[in-house]
Amino acid sequence: IVYLLWFLLFRLNFCSGVLKIMTRDPVWRNCTALLYHYWTQPMPLWTSYYAHFSLPPKIQIFSCYFHFFVEVICPFGFFFEISRIPAALLLASLQVGILLTGNYGTFNWITGSLCLLSIRDSEWPEFIRNFLGISDVSSVSVGIENSMIWIFSISLSLLILALSIIPIAQISKGTIVAPDKAWDLYDIFRKWHFCDYYGLFGHMTTERVECIISRSDNGKDFQEMEMKWKIGDPKKRPPFLTGHLPRLDWRMWFYQFSPLDPSSGNDSGKEWFTRLLLGILKGSDQVMSLFDASASRPTPPKFLKVELWDYKFQDPKISKGEWWSRELLPKSVYFMLTEDKQRLEILVPKSESKKIHKD
Repeated sequence: IVYLLWFLLFRLNFCSGVLKIMTRDPVWRNCTALLYHYWTQPMPLWTSYYAHFSLPPKIQIFSCYFHFFVEVICPFGFFFEISRIPAALLLASLQVGILLTGNYGTFNWITGSLCLLSIRDSEWPEFIRNFLGISDVSSVSVGIENSMIWIFSISLSLLILALSIIPIAQISKGTIVAPDKAWDLYDIFRKWHFCDYYGLFGHMTTERVECIISRSDNGKDFQEMEMKWKIGDPKKRPPFLTGHLPRLDWRMWFYQFSPLDPSSGNDSGKEWFTRLLLGILKGSDQVMSLFDASASRPTPPKFLKVELWDYKFQDPKISKGEWWSRELLPKSVYFMLTEDKQRLEILVPKSESKKIHKD
């Protein structure tokens, strides 16, 4: 089982690194990705701001080369006893660096734990073993005498190795072609998610577009509704958060790639967003609990406005207390409830309306 977890760690890192290469993304290819990463990632922290402006561009480019070395080359170190510990420590250092400058929930914690698992108990310094209460290292190792357990473990290992051909072939973008029998085997076990496709940020975003929701009682005077963790007020310091991934705040980052288009009259794939707006207009306590306390009012709003803003970290040399600079993008969208209070009505412009959602 330990070897399978080592192999899982290999796949997580190797596949993530190879995907960035195989997508042929120019920002990853010229290793300038970190010049954008700190301020375009889904949930930047206040430490991201200082990392972006404190690290010279050459250091950030070198860090990108180091990133590829750790993700693509170091995982092979687990196959050799002499390089296993250095590989584990380098992979763990990468996870620590990501964790300190961005919020990705529990991913970095779990991956870092797998790195620590790659170091046997007997290989840890004595003071750590004493602190953890592992006094007799020999008693920690487990001798398996049951041959059936050995057969099961080896069979499971061979199965996972065979299934891993498919996700690696998917990441290779046609460079590696998996045989048909491998696909047939993969289809049998697909529903149990033994070896799913995995790739992290194959394309680096080079801009940050934030969706800002504003409320109004008269349709003229609008006030922005601040969320707890999401980027909004330029003067609000990005919070430091790790181990917890606020689902709505995280998902709002992806709205920029497929914003609601009133001219199409179709909200397919954006039902979650229209339900969010409907909950605000109805004054749902559950929905309003997802927003900052400053967004709450005794009565629900009559109108909502959704705007898209282009955000960038504010240069500290010209900052007057702002963490972000932003520029309004065109096509603001206005919403209100229909008379039956069961549908959203889009007003673009206010004299024209189109019903797009039914709850």
